[in-house]
Amino acid sequence: MKKPFVYPEFVVCGTTLVAWRGNDEEAYVPYGITRVGRNAFKDCGNLARVFLPSTIDEIDSYAFYNCGALTQINFPESIRRIGKYAFYGCRSLKEIDLPEGIRSVGACAFSACVSVVRVVLPGTLRDLGDFVFSKCSALVSLEVRYGIERLPVSAFFKCASLEIVELPDSIVTIDKSCFYETSALKSLTFPKKLRLIGSGCFANSGLEEATIPNSVTEIGESAFGRCVDLRFVSLPEGLTVIEANAFVYCENLVCVLIPSSLKAIGRGAFLNCRLLKRVDFNDGLLDIGDGAFWDCGLETIVFPPSVRSIGDYAFV
Repeated sequence: MKKPFVYPEFVVCGTTLVAWRGNDEEAYVPYGITRVGRNAFKDCGNLARVFLPSTIDEIDSYAFYNCGALTQINFPESIRRIGKYAFYGCRSLKEIDLPEGIRSVGACAFSACVSVVRVVLPGTLRDLGDFVFSKCSALVSLEVRYGIERLPVSAFFKCASLEIVELPDSIVTIDKSCFYETSALKSLTFPKKLRLIGSGCFANSGLEEATIPNSVTEIGESAFGRCVDLRFVSLPEGLTVIEANAFVYCENLVCVLIPSSLKAIGRGAFLNCRLLKRVDFNDGLLDIGDGAFWDCGLETIVFPPSVRSIGDYAFV
């Protein structure tokens, strides 16, 4: 077993930084260190700036957890992995610009960093953890570079100030609750290769319209629920099911373009869409679920001959 070596401010074991014992506003990690260990800077309340050497390739879980004064950290190009909760609760951190070459960022790594205003995700990222930027309430701008294929569960959950989102066409999956409660997000260009929009993905967001590309084959339950500013939706050809509560309480929705491929409309899919006056059902539609258009403003309904079931309270 390697014996820890104590620098004046650092405890080092091999090439792993085990702990920082300083009380200054700045920390310069010694050259040759390859890993910032678990809890190494946890709860260091005075630490404002950290300078990492070009030898660092890993920041372990909880490494900078709850460093409330941290405003700046330089990520060297050598870094490949950031562990879960690594920067959780770093309330003064303002910008996160991860370098090309990084491969993995763990769950909740930057969650509750409430001063961060800009995030850039490089295309080399292959493993992005759930809730990774959740509750970053000051986050305004997100740039995701080409190469990333999945945005994980609740990645930007409750990022209420997020209004500029640039997504590359490499994105295939936007997982459940990814942009839940992003009330400042008014518009979004969906990636051309996107296949899945997860459950609750944009629920309670500020989206005003949604033109979903034909590559999308699945839209999860409540995906756009309670988007009260949403006015126009174009659903993709190839979509066979509108899941339960998909557009529930979209109170200002006035127009929905239904694809000819649609077979079923789920329970409560358009419940309480009070401004929705007209929906053209395609021939091929089979099932309309319970309460699907409950409390809507529909004025005319024409059913195609293919319909085989209409659920309870579907048009109350």
